[in-house]
Amino acid sequence: MKLTKIELKKYFKNPITYIVSALLVLVMLVSIMIYKPTLKINTTIKNMYSNMKIDTQNYNDVYNFFFNDIATLSKNTFDNKIEASKNYLDNHNPNVESNDVYKKLNNIVVQIENNIINENPYIACINIKNLLPQFKTILTTSTDNRDETFTAVATKDAKNGLISLIDTSIAILNDGTPEPAQIEQLNEKNLVNNLKNLLNGVKSFIPTSSEFNVANNYYNKGVKLVESINLKLSTLPLIDGDVNELLNIIEEYSRITDYCFYIVTNQIKVSAIYAIGEEEAKNYIGLKDINTYEYKESVTKYKYLLDYFETEKTYLDYVEPINIAYTHINNVNIADYVGFVCTLCTFVIIAYICIAGAISVNSEFNSGTMRMIATKPFKKNKIITSKIWATILYGLILLISTFIVAVIMGGVAYGFSTPPVMLIINASTAICCSVYIELLLFLLTLIIQVVLFASLSILISTIIKNNIIASLVSCILYFVSIVFNIVNINISFLPFTNINLWKYFGGSFLLNNNKNFFALLFTSKPVATNTIIINIVSFIVIIIVAQIVTHIVFRKKEIK
Repeated sequence: MKLTKIELKKYFKNPITYIVSALLVLVMLVSIMIYKPTLKINTTIKNMYSNMKIDTQNYNDVYNFFFNDIATLSKNTFDNKIEASKNYLDNHNPNVESNDVYKKLNNIVVQIENNIINENPYIACINIKNLLPQFKTILTTSTDNRDETFTAVATKDAKNGLISLIDTSIAILNDGTPEPAQIEQLNEKNLVNNLKNLLNGVKSFIPTSSEFNVANNYYNKGVKLVESINLKLSTLPLIDGDVNELLNIIEEYSRITDYCFYIVTNQIKVSAIYAIGEEEAKNYIGLKDINTYEYKESVTKYKYLLDYFETEKTYLDYVEPINIAYTHINNVNIADYVGFVCTLCTFVIIAYICIAGAISVNSEFNSGTMRMIATKPFKKNKIITSKIWATILYGLILLISTFIVAVIMGGVAYGFSTPPVMLIINASTAICCSVYIELLLFLLTLIIQVVLFASLSILISTIIKNNIIASLVSCILYFVSIVFNIVNINISFLPFTNINLWKYFGGSFLLNNNKNFFALLFTSKPVATNTIIINIVSFIVIIIVAQIVTHIVFRKKEIK
């Protein structure tokens, strides 16, 4: 402990510490000017109606629009969303045999094969001429992914190949040649075998029975809640009622129908993709860029909100987690600012720790300080342990000091209060908590990064004798992690590809197409194959291994 204090004092006596501290203060001040996040759109019914030029202070105007209009945000559109949820369930019900598109297409191929070997070519041609358009219609409609309601998926080669083969075959059957010659041409085209081979690239897009039942149960829960809301609406006066009460009921209607729709569609999508195989699914049209983690996160979120409404008889007012490109609510608040500032400052801190840690051992060997320390009753293990912990503590002191100052500045600039925050942990658990709990969790994810790179920098310092090379290697390791973050490489067991743990708390998919420079630089989307537990365990293992190797290498060094 005594040696650690001595090593820590060395860091703080170093003039560069004052430069880094000044730089961190400058970053915090400049952040107020450069922080330009995307403001969350106020999607409350009252605000949306106001944007649609509806007088939200006039009960009659709101009532007439809601009940009589067919535009967006009217009762008609909300009811249509419930109907869409029901249709999605019906079309993807695994217990309904007709929903198995692959099986239907395969049955048609079997019928075509039976007709081709039919002794009567005239009847065969008539039947095949009817079957081929059926096949094409089922294939094209079931795999149409424009609105993601497809009930089957196909690879590009399979779908194009099947359509081309069917069009060619239909042309043969319509060219006016005698029927026996048409059958002969179909055989020359190897129609049946080609259909069978290409059909291997088509899969039915249906969930497992258990996952379907979960989606169906939440749909039924949503329908019951809508019925209770309709009962409230039926008690309202036709004219001159309480406009705030009406707007609140419409808000409930809007949210419940949204929750229901997203639970049903996303639960089924996740299960259907898992049934195909997540990696294999990327080969199919419409599934290449689908991230099942995002869908799981959405399902968890809306289940929580629907359950909350069922229990509390009202909707939950909440804000989204920290995302440096996107605000919690429709204006900037304390957490938005602190998240942005601490992300930038952590970059500066880690970059400096990578350099300071990488030269901490070698510089003392080169200056002769290590020889002086060795003359005192300190074992080598204590010497290197003190350097490791001093570097880690130094980084944490800089980080926590920055965090405290950022919280004070953010509170002064944007206010200290904010609604409860909903966190979706690992896409499986939803919780609502205070914004300050969120900030402490956010700080913890940054602390893990600092400890990781401090440990790695000391390891590099014990292995590489040249200070400049050691510093370069240490910094390159950190910058590689940022590059991997930009190209969205997620390999949980590598120390520099998955350092942003905050993405596992629910804010990574708030804006999928956001072009914010800082978001691109410091945040990445999680993938279903990675979890926060896997990443934390891998970090712990890497930190422990790095420190063990550091001790082993240092003990072998000769102190002259």
